[in-house]
Amino acid sequence: MIRNLKSGNAFVGDALLFFRVLLLSGWISPGFLMTVTAQTYTPPANNRVDINLDSGWRFIQQNVSGAQATNFDDSSWTNVNLPHTWDIPDGQSYPPSNYYTGISWYRTHFTPDASYTNSHFFVKFDGAFRVADV
Repeated sequence: MIRNLKSGNAFVGDALLFFRVLLLSGWISPGFLMTVTAQTYTPPANNRVDINLDSGWRFIQQNVSGAQATNFDDSSWTNVNLPHTWDIPDGQSYPPSNYYTGISWYRTHFTPDASYTNSHFFVKFDGAFRVADV
């Protein structure tokens, strides 16, 4: 009989000896120990999809009546990709009183794929200066 010196319990020592005999005799494989002790982590299902809408925008640096309408014709506006700022040319002039501070429009069109039917959409804007109506 082997005594466990830490606990002084003969049963623990006997159990360890029995386990060693099974391991050395091939009744238990070392791989068995790993499957018993290690647990595989399976993350929860995530159906979130990120869709980048940075390209293909239309821009005009003035207020345009009716531009909020879905069928508004913005084909004459400037094509831009985001991020974009209209103050780059203005920022090269001095004094800075030349900066345009009026209303401007950005428009894009997006038609979701039919697989997104009954889905919720969250739109995240990485930057909008002062006021943005969406």
